[in-house]
Amino acid sequence: VIDFEDIQRFNLWNYIDDSVAIQNLPVLAYIQEKSGHIIVHNLNGSAKLGEENFSLYSGYGIETLGDSTATIVFSDESILRLEAFSRVNISTPSSSNINVAVERGTIWTRVLKPLLSGDIFTIDSDGISLGVRGTSLAVTKGVSSTTINIVDSYTSDGSPSVSLTQESSGTQTPYSKGKEISIDNAGAVTASDLSRSDLLNREPQIADFLKKDLTYLSLLLDDRKRGFYNTPIVSRNDSEAFLKKIVWELDVSLPQGTETQYI
Repeated sequence: VIDFEDIQRFNLWNYIDDSVAIQNLPVLAYIQEKSGHIIVHNLNGSAKLGEENFSLYSGYGIETLGDSTATIVFSDESILRLEAFSRVNISTPSSSNINVAVERGTIWTRVLKPLLSGDIFTIDSDGISLGVRGTSLAVTKGVSSTTINIVDSYTSDGSPSVSLTQESSGTQTPYSKGKEISIDNAGAVTASDLSRSDLLNREPQIADFLKKDLTYLSLLLDDRKRGFYNTPIVSRNDSEAFLKKIVWELDVSLPQGTETQYI
């Protein structure tokens, strides 16, 4: 049981204690939006209440409770959403790799990593690792299995943009959009086709994620065009290629007839 008064009482102490560890680390992400109580676990293992615009570093854990959700934006502008009762740990195993380890619950991510670069965005969950580029997907980690729904992929040649690696065997399997993948605790993998419309009808929260992404991408595109950045992260990718990527995502994501008002 988490005592919020204790967390608030020790927030300042935690910050001072943690500041030595993070003083030479770049900001990896920040909390863009939240509802309810968000718990941030820092490098020394202490817990503090997370607020909007709260900076997150490699090695931090983020936890939502029963009344809370969180939206996290990474340094490459990729976005991660946590539903209630979820926890992830974020890290940078190397300078070109962002890793999200899912401990429990449901997350949604829209990865904006350049498709042809050496950069990697990985999601780990009990014996599996997902390499993700230019993709939006949901991951739900339950007691007996992990389920992955790949909603969109943005590879120019139509090639798979998600690679699933089973750590026990080292087996790698590529997947494209429209797939639902289930991995049980014994490591057995089941993959099936699931159309976007069927998925959205069955999982209304994913439809809500897509709407939120649309707003985020639209504002991001508008800000880029104006040369304005509404984020506390210092290192940003403001290249022309990145701008084109955002335009591309909007073109794929928006309903037909709507995309032209943003592009």
